[in-house]
Amino acid sequence: LASIPYEPLRFYSPPPGPEVAPSPTTPSPTVAPLASALHPEELCELEIRIKELELLDITGDGFDSQRYKFLKALKDKKLQGLKIRPLQKQSALLS
Repeated sequence: LASIPYEPLRFYSPPPGPEVAPSPTTPSPTVAPLASALHPEELCELEIRIKELELLDITGDGFDSQRYKFLKALKDKKLQGLKIRPLQKQSALLS
C-alpha cells in the first residue's frame, strides 16, 4: 500500500489565495475590513493562523516570516482596539 502523507495544516488551512498571503508592497483589499472590525471570532482566527505558522517553523515546513509579522501586527492592532473600545463606552456613559 502507498503511504499517506500526514499534512494536518493543509487539511485545516484555507486554500491559498490573495487574502492568505498578502504581499507587503501591495495592499490587500481584505486588510482594511479585518483591521477595522473588532470581533472575537476574527481575533481567534488570527491566533489560530499564528499558531499554524509557529508550527510550520518548528517542523521546518516553509515558515513565512513576513506573513507571521503581518498577522502578529494585525492581532496587536485588534487587541488595542478591543482595549480602547470599552473605555470609549464607559466615557460615553459617564457623560
